[in-house]
Amino acid sequence: MGQMRRPRHFATLCRLTEAKSPGGVVVQSWQDVETVPARFEPLRAGEQQQDGREMSTVTARVHIRYRADVTPAMRIRVQGIMYDIESAIDQEGRGRWLILEVSSIEEE
Repeated sequence: MGQMRRPRHFATLCRLTEAKSPGGVVVQSWQDVETVPARFEPLRAGEQQQDGREMSTVTARVHIRYRADVTPAMRIRVQGIMYDIESAIDQEGRGRWLILEVSSIEEE
């Protein structure tokens, strides 16, 4: 595998945070962690029915420089679309490149 092709996009890693509102209600939101160079590789796109609504699905692979803090509990935003991180794999096990398998579901 070795050298990854040159990244063509920028992707923003996001982490879920919780804070209490002035009324004492716990509010969850996705906060940006860092924007990194990335190579985005779409794998599949399709449509599905969910609760009677038409939903579009996209599955992709995102290549970034290795970061030990990236987990499936995070999300990544590429070209304005938020993706769930399904897995984060250290390519070659050498701490150089991280391959993220991601998916997005959007209501049409």
